[in-house]
Amino acid sequence: MVNQSWSINQDCLEYNQILYGWDFRFNIPIHCGLLSSALFLDFRFPTDLKAKEDWLMWLFFFKKMFMQFLLMKY
Repeated sequence: MVNQSWSINQDCLEYNQILYGWDFRFNIPIHCGLLSSALFLDFRFPTDLKAKEDWLMWLFFFKKMFMQFLLMKY
């Protein structure tokens, strides 16, 4: 049984939702995705930040119209 309070729906996977809802409505740990290395050709993680590097990565990808697929396990 999935705890719905911790579930992410497809509506969350939009740029504005990631920008304004991150850590309030949901977050997506970086180790939860399977990402092509080609996505990282134009992105480098900031080395001067102590937190939220994964949030910046997701914003970068979704701003570039990253196609997302949500897989839910029940």
